[in-house]
Amino acid sequence: DVMEEIAIYRDTLDIRHFFFVDDTFNHPEHHAVDVCEAILESEREIEWFTELTPAAMSDKLMRLMKRSGCTGVTLTPDACSEPVLNAYGKPFTMEEVRLSVELLKRHDIPFDTCVIVGGPGETAQTFDETIEFCIEHLRNEVVRFYDGMIIDPGTRAYDISVREGLI
Repeated sequence: DVMEEIAIYRDTLDIRHFFFVDDTFNHPEHHAVDVCEAILESEREIEWFTELTPAAMSDKLMRLMKRSGCTGVTLTPDACSEPVLNAYGKPFTMEEVRLSVELLKRHDIPFDTCVIVGGPGETAQTFDETIEFCIEHLRNEVVRFYDGMIIDPGTRAYDISVREGLI
């Protein structure tokens, strides 16, 4: 249980800063809401950081995250181009990526964004779309570009890589 671990570290070691290692902390959204509400109910003053998917973002969640001590997040769309999101089989669209950026800024939650370039489905055009998105929406934010990815058998990225002769 997350709250039991927080209680142990907070109460016995006076640790107040936590990183929830979960690249989809907010999916499903009710999981993130439950964690935030439990932190608030515990009345333990902590600060925490996590990773979020654009698939499940809302004003309600951002308010709860901020109130419960969230000091920042890494947004993990992995791509900023609709065709590449589709190629990766992501359960969200570029509109949801835009909304995620807007919500984080509106609620003054510091964030960085992870983007993979050169993966399956990437073209010169989708790369340009990614750069344009970053310039337009992430100009004053940290964007971490990765030029590689882990491709596991049984994933859409693996199937594309095999079909394109990359592996």
